[in-house]
Amino acid sequence: MARDDATTHWMNAAGRHPLLAPAEELHLGRLVRRWLDDPEASALAQRRGRRARDRMVAGNLRLVGTVVRREAKKYPRLVGPSEIPDMLQAGAIGLVRGAEKFDPERGYKFSTLAFWWIWQATTRWVATDCRTIRLPVAHAEELSKIYKATDRLIERLGRPPTRQELAAELGTDGDLIDARLRAGQPCLSLDYMVANEEDQASFLDFLPAPLADDQYDHLYGLIDSLPPLQAMLIREHYGLDSCRWTGKTQLAKDFGLTTERVRQELREAHGRLQGQEQLSLPTPT
Repeated sequence: MARDDATTHWMNAAGRHPLLAPAEELHLGRLVRRWLDDPEASALAQRRGRRARDRMVAGNLRLVGTVVRREAKKYPRLVGPSEIPDMLQAGAIGLVRGAEKFDPERGYKFSTLAFWWIWQATTRWVATDCRTIRLPVAHAEELSKIYKATDRLIERLGRPPTRQELAAELGTDGDLIDARLRAGQPCLSLDYMVANEEDQASFLDFLPAPLADDQYDHLYGLIDSLPPLQAMLIREHYGLDSCRWTGKTQLAKDFGLTTERVRQELREAHGRLQGQEQLSLPTPT
């Protein structure tokens, strides 16, 4: 599905509602003010005020789609196709709030005020609600600056920038950039499929089964009985020390070996371990 499909559908649905004429906008705005400014408004005034607010909102729903389409392009790493409907709903809530704040006696058009409220609602939604784990607004803004600076440097250099280049572009510390990027990492399902060089595997496939302390000691004892190179490769490949799985291509770079050599060493190490005792380690391919 294209990124703009949800927005296009929203615009098509909003197009069924006619736009407001300037005189109608003023009339509806006055009805809303009579409803909201008078705590003792009659039931008739309240019903008319609510209908007037709903008519103002319906006549400006296109504006929500326009703002969302523009703002979503600013956050390509945060807002994907699945988040667009929620962003549209946040913008619609901002439009309702704008309709309730509109004062026709001040002389400005409703669309001017509505645009600001829609923009505020959508940007706040990106900062606070589009993530599984909420980031403080200030951190989300800094993360957005990092992403924009990264895109500028990629366009200028023709390659991804280093941390030092990114820090110089932003005039900040590289450790702070690393901290913001770690905090901004998206949450993924355990069933999310990742490439495992020759085949596909899920994150769940790389999580170790829980072991008792004596079983850990026994496991590490078996690994330490291997030749030093094979023991280090096993530890790094399965993340026994860092809790982070490392692919064979990366191991080859880290140890200055060929990928085929790493594959052979892992296969030999696995065979030796199986010769001593059956382990719950997947067989390297």
